Amino acid sequence: MPSTGSEPVPPGASLAMTLDRIPVNQVTGSSQVTVTAYGYDGSTIGRTVFEVAKFPPGFYVKDFAASPPQVGNGEDVELRWQASSGATLRLLYEDQQYDVTGRSEFTVRDMRRTTVFYLRAAHGTAEQTLGTVVGVPDPDLEVNNLVTSVLRTDRLETLTLDRIRIVAPPAPDPDWDPDEEPVGRRAGDSDAEAGPPAVTVFASGSGEA
Repeated sequence: MPSTGSEPVPPGASLAMTLDRIPVNQVTGSSQVTVTAYGYDGSTIGRTVFEVAKFPPGFYVKDFAASPPQVGNGEDVELRWQASSGATLRLLYEDQQYDVTGRSEFTVRDMRRTTVFYLRAAHGTAEQTLGTVVGVPDPDLEVNNLVTSVLRTDRLETLTLDRIRIVAPPAPDPDWDPDEEPVGRRAGDSDAEAGPPAVTVFASGSGEA
């Protein structure tokens, strides 16, 4: 149990702590550090173990950034960084992974959506990861969870897309005579050429059908 003072924390509150000057050996790799929380009565109320990477002198990886940090749909972006010569480097994003050891830049072609990129530097079993985000304000539309029951030429039922609504055309005029020649129809036009009533497609901010 700690022999130093204590500080009360309200239930549910967060507490940020900084640990430094933790003695570890000088072998390159990683060391386990255990942090234990105690209650007022000295009982253990929580414990976590995390790895501390130990790199050789002179090892570094820094300044991982995108240029520009935001691109239009279909444009390219260049990723840049600085790293020591002894670092093994991998670039990761979505389902892609590239070995970029010995490089300080990488160009990603044809950006289609906002993407998080990670640069992972390693020396033996010790690893350090940096991240950066490239924004695409006009991404490709990805439709998920398409549900449809009935689709007919004159009626549309229960067709719902994520953030898109497709609605049926307005009800026909009760005074309309199907045998009457439509206004503006050219002589010789067939019924097939006239086509079914139009269906209106518009964006829905709420995503509700």
